[in-house]
Amino acid sequence: GIPTEFWVSEPHPNPFNSQTVISYALPVGAQVTIRMTDVAGQEVTRWFEGDRQAGIHQMTIPAGNLPSGQYLLRLETQGFAAARKVMLVR
Repeated sequence: GIPTEFWVSEPHPNPFNSQTVISYALPVGAQVTIRMTDVAGQEVTRWFEGDRQAGIHQMTIPAGNLPSGQYLLRLETQGFAAARKVMLVR
């Protein structure tokens, strides 16, 4: 079914080494941006930007070439934003 509200899961695994996974729910179709920022809020990388239909979605976030440290995974749509802390350990 279609979810009745926006939500974003805690990333798992967390801490992570090579990749982590988030799930998120959209009660309506929306333009979605998923990005990673440092703890100061500066964008480090943008993992996804585009349209998604209403429903529950999952995304694997690769560590790429990022150094070890604490980051925020941010999901944003028009009218909704959520951030989840992640720890990358090399």
